[in-house]
Amino acid sequence: MEEPALTKEELERDYPGWSIWRSVVDRRRGSWWATRRRLLTETELRRGLCHTLAADSAAELRCELAEQDEHEAASERRGPGGDPALPCPSNVRPPE
Repeated sequence: MEEPALTKEELERDYPGWSIWRSVVDRRRGSWWATRRRLLTETELRRGLCHTLAADSAAELRCELAEQDEHEAASERRGPGGDPALPCPSNVRPPE
């Protein structure tokens, strides 16, 4: 059985620290986007946190957001120093 499609409102409810939207290209719906509602520190960026995420579907965006939650929790556990550098996910691309 196929799961019902996620909505923007569901993603915003589950991830209140993010602004969620969907791009429109040539009057067609495009990618799903999420941008943090706060600025990240240099340390957070080095640890793999991203300001903006992009995905082809709401379900994919939910996975990316969950991964960012995991990175953020791990970053908080590590504290301010001695952190390995982690790249931001490669799926992040410039806005359409």
